[in-house]
Amino acid sequence: MQRVAATTIGVLTLFTLPAEAAFPPASSSFDVDLEGWMVMEGANFTNEVTWGATGGNPGGYAHFVDAHDQTSYHAAQAAFAGDWSAADGIGAISYDQKIFDVGPTPVMNAYEVFIGGTGGLVMWHGDTPTGTTDWVNVVAPLVESEWSVVSGSWAGALADISGLAIRAELVSFSRDVTGLDNVSVYVPEPATAALLAVGTLAIFRRRQP
Repeated sequence: MQRVAATTIGVLTLFTLPAEAAFPPASSSFDVDLEGWMVMEGANFTNEVTWGATGGNPGGYAHFVDAHDQTSYHAAQAAFAGDWSAADGIGAISYDQKIFDVGPTPVMNAYEVFIGGTGGLVMWHGDTPTGTTDWVNVVAPLVESEWSVVSGSWAGALADISGLAIRAELVSFSRDVTGLDNVSVYVPEPATAALLAVGTLAIFRRRQP
């Protein structure tokens, strides 16, 4: 319990990015540098993340080497901050992650994302990898039922996002090496959203007796 509490407090310290006026679809490709991303562990920012010029998906990427047992997160740049209310129910966070090495005594963790600010903090859990991987595209839909509220409320969190954290350490009690690439937060274009709605309705109708 102490480790979980310390991790949550550490994530809360992340949410101090300057807020933008409104939700901007944002992305980081890491093709030139780390684009302002850092790695956070507990209550501290560290320099355990470096930029790799090659080996990403494709091109550059954020290269993370675990040096100890603190749970670590990739901390986003300020371009991701803002009011995400327009993305509620239709938007998504997408990123690519790779596990290069699980170390000698791996205990695997699920893909994990935190978002929030003054109005709330929410957490998303995805699948749990079973070992080393190639680049895996991870998608966290911005749908309330997919997230757990840590503090405040879902609506409050989306209304004033001041931070985005993606779990870097996918292996506990071991010295893992992971990579992060192609982070994006987006809302589908109106035409795309309409097509998705029509397609979902058509599937629903076909399933009716």
